[in-house]
Amino acid sequence: MRRNDLRSTCWLILIAGVLLICRQCGITCADEARPPAPATPITLIDSAIRIAADDVRPHVQFLASPELKGRGPEGKPAAREYIIAHFEKLGLKPLFDGDFL
Repeated sequence: MRRNDLRSTCWLILIAGVLLICRQCGITCADEARPPAPATPITLIDSAIRIAADDVRPHVQFLASPELKGRGPEGKPAAREYIIAHFEKLGLKPLFDGDFL
């Protein structure tokens, strides 16, 4: 596997993980008026335990679908747009240069 392919794969895995954690933590676009923090903070492990296969399945099915052609040069733009759309749906903002990736 080429180094760029490995790096792209690592980024996609990281992004998918962030999406799952955000979903499990209840981060939404309408998160302006947050309730008070719980007495016991939710840890990363607590969130990971609550991840259900049904929550992950649609993301994995799309990112692993034949339309993305193994996320090679032809499929990477579609995977990128899919991930960015979900970041925006969650209300996340890019940190650097106004771009997520």
